[in-house]
Formats: sequence, structure tokens, C-alpha cells
Amino acid sequence: MVCNGNPIQLTADGGTVYVWQPADSLSCTDCPSPVSTTDSSIIYYIHITDTATGCSVNDSVIITVQWLDANALFNDIGVDQGDTVTIGVIATGGTGTYLYNWSPAQYLDDAGIATPLSTPLTDVYYVVTVSSGLCTDTASVNVHVNAVESPFKVPNAFTPNGDGKNDEFFPVFLNNIARVKTFRI
Repeated sequence: MVCNGNPIQLTADGGTVYVWQPADSLSCTDCPSPVSTTDSSIIYYIHITDTATGCSVNDSVIITVQWLDANALFNDIGVDQGDTVTIGVIATGGTGTYLYNWSPAQYLDDAGIATPLSTPLTDVYYVVTVSSGLCTDTASVNVHVNAVESPFKVPNAFTPNGDGKNDEFFPVFLNNIARVKTFRI
């Protein structure tokens, strides 16, 4: 068994003349150890002849190709700062049992599942590696964070000297906030 896209070396011995068939995806058809780069399951047949004795033999080898495909639900997604967004990957192929590893794990609720929740503070480029059987594949998601302006600002200094300028320390409201229930320093 081999994962799609990975070469596999075939080996035969005991002869002087080798004939591999079919020739599809083989590095050579007349050598004892060709490399197959097939992307689908196949049966290769080998005819081996020893020219010194005149003896020949036929044999075959079955190559089972396993494949895995990982695709992100969204390649690029935006989220307002402080909000949560679901990112995810859909995996097909393999053995049907999938292992997920999201990197970086920062801002994720679970880096080991297909559809984690992300609550990023800044832009994040996530890469997920999906494994199943012999195969692995990767997908990526770019999360763009939209900065949200605070509904109020707090001055970073005040001068309580009685001159009427900056004598009190309080938040400056930018939106229609009716009242502040608690303000502590």
C-alpha cells in the first residue's frame, strides 16, 4: 500500500531479462527494480528470464493506492475583534478515520478537531495537517481580524490642580451610552 503521490520501488530478482507490464507510471520496464509513481491502484506483471538456463517465471504485484484530500471550508475569512468564528476542513479518502492538527493552536478552542472555534485578537494564518492511514494532506485558512473601536476612551493623564482643565478623570464616550454602572481605577 502506498499513499497517492509517493513513489514505490518494485523489486524482482533471479534473472537476466525482466519485462514489467503495464508500463504505466514505471521508471523502466526492463530493469529488476523499477519505481512506480501510479496515482491509482494497479497490478503489475513481471516476466523474468534467466538466459543462462533458459528458465522463465511470471509473477505479479498489487499496488494499492490510498489518497487523502483536505480542503478548508474557507480559505480567507473575516471576524470582528472579540468575536468567534468557526474555521474548518473537510477530509475525504484515507481510511475514514482522520487526525487533525491545527497550527498555530493560539486562539483555538481545540486544535485537534476538524472545525475548531477561533477567537483571534490579530490576523492569523492557520495550517491544518490531516492524517489518515499512511497519508497526510494540508489545508490553510487565513483569518483577518477587523479592529473594533471601543465605545469609549479613557485619558492617560489628568491634572487635578483646580484650573478647570483636565481636573477630573473619567471616560469619554464616543457612542450613545446612557450611563456607566461602575468605573474603577
